Amino acid sequence: MAVTLNAADTLYIAPCDEVAVNIFGDQICLSQNEGKLLRYVDGKLQHVYSGQDYANKVGLQSPVRPILDGTGEIYILDDAANTVITWDRFLNIRSITPLHKDVISPKDFTINSEHDWLIYDDFYGHILQIRPGEGYPTNWGDRIVSGNVQLFSIDQYVIVYLVDMKLVRICDVNGTTLKEYHLPKDVDISKIFILNRNVFGLRVKDGVYIWKPEDTSLRYLSDLKDVIYLARQEASYILVNQQGVVVTIP
Repeated sequence: MAVTLNAADTLYIAPCDEVAVNIFGDQICLSQNEGKLLRYVDGKLQHVYSGQDYANKVGLQSPVRPILDGTGEIYILDDAANTVITWDRFLNIRSITPLHKDVISPKDFTINSEHDWLIYDDFYGHILQIRPGEGYPTNWGDRIVSGNVQLFSIDQYVIVYLVDMKLVRICDVNGTTLKEYHLPKDVDISKIFILNRNVFGLRVKDGVYIWKPEDTSLRYLSDLKDVIYLARQEASYILVNQQGVVVTIP
C-alpha cells in the first residue's frame, strides 16, 4: 500500500541533486550544477561551501556525490579534475588529492570499511583500489565491470551496481563476489538505494519501492517523486527528493 504524504510528515531544504547523512544526523546536500555543498542540522541550514570564499577558492567542476567515511568527514570525487576533495563536518576543506596518472576516467567512488578508496575508471573498465597512505591504484574485484557502474559501501560490504546490466553485486572488502541479484523486470528503475546488503530501495516514475531480492518481494513505499535519498531510521523511512522535500514515513 502506498503512503500518501501530508504536511505533518514533511520538512523542506534547498533543492539539490545528492544527499548523504553523517553519523551526527547532519544532512550533507550537493548541488551539482551550482557546485555547492550545504549542511543542514535539524532542518536548518548551518554551512554552505561554494568554492568562492576567500580562504577556499576551490570550485567543484563535475562533482559526483558526497561520500562519508563514518568519522564525519565528507569526500567528493570531481571527475573533471581527477581529484578527491575532503571536508570536515563543518565544510572546511581538509585535503585536495589529485588521483594517480593511471586513473584516466574516474566515474564513481566509495570508501570501504577498511578506509580504502574504490574508484571506477570507465576508460579501462576496472574498479581501482587505493589504500590509505598509498597513491598507486591496484585492480579490485573478481568479475568484469563495464558501462555505467555505481559503487556503495555498507558495513563490511561493497555493493557494485551495474546499471546497464540491471545487476546488483554484493562483494566483501577484498572484492570477492558473494551474491548477485538481477533487478525486477516489471518496474522501470531510475535509481537504487542501499538500505542493507539484503534490502534495497528502488526509485521509479511513480515513487519508491522496497525490494528484498532474497524473497523476491517488492513493496510500494511512497508516491514521492524524484527521490535522491532513502534510509531506514529505527522504525521509519527517511526520504529526500530533488525539490528539497524531506519526508518521514513510519
